[in-house]
Amino acid sequence: MRDTNEKVYADTFFDEGVERKDSEPINPTKKKILKASLRLFSEYGFNGTSTRMIANAAQVNLSAIAFHFKNKENLYNECLNYITHIIGKYYEEDYEKIDRLFKQNEMTKEKAYEYLKDLIRVQIRTSFSKQNAIEKEWVYQDGHSTVGNHELQRVVFERVESVMANLISVLAPVTKDEAIVASRHINGGIIAFSEHEALMEPYLSPVEDGKKNRAWVSEYLLQNSLAIIDRLIHQKSFE
Repeated sequence: MRDTNEKVYADTFFDEGVERKDSEPINPTKKKILKASLRLFSEYGFNGTSTRMIANAAQVNLSAIAFHFKNKENLYNECLNYITHIIGKYYEEDYEKIDRLFKQNEMTKEKAYEYLKDLIRVQIRTSFSKQNAIEKEWVYQDGHSTVGNHELQRVVFERVESVMANLISVLAPVTKDEAIVASRHINGGIIAFSEHEALMEPYLSPVEDGKKNRAWVSEYLLQNSLAIIDRLIHQKSFE
């Protein structure tokens, strides 16, 4: 397994040293436009964000946006590609190890259970982390957007659900469809819970520094997610 605390976040992604290794260095003006666009699109969506808003936030002329991106849709899609890359990297290391074990026919029940726990932890951390606020908003906006091909939705939901469903199938006597439903139940529950975090504030106990203690919420979600899997392991079928 791995340390899931080591991540690259959207709010630092365009800073020096964390740009995509497979891309050319980003022009400074273009970088300013992209950083401003990431935040504005995540907050207001495609239709609610104007190029003038972006230009003002980035402190550039409208002509600079036209020069680097031609139009708002191209700019939106470039931001979407970066966000998709960031979120994909959260799971990349686990995916590679899991795929390798399946290809080598070395995936055991014990390994499948541990990787499921790892993926659930990643989902909980990325869903509740304050540093992931921009990514979460992009996932929401992409789900309701008429722009693009919803690749981000596929990365967040379909890809992780598919991997987790394959692991569940190793552990439990379920069909492929049943495993996918269980995976969606787990992931959907975590993401939905994180979207309404403000409703939990009154029930979070303060710690010494005055901050709210959210650790028990993460453990609660982890254990309840594992309980879904444990129930599948010990039942013959859904029927």
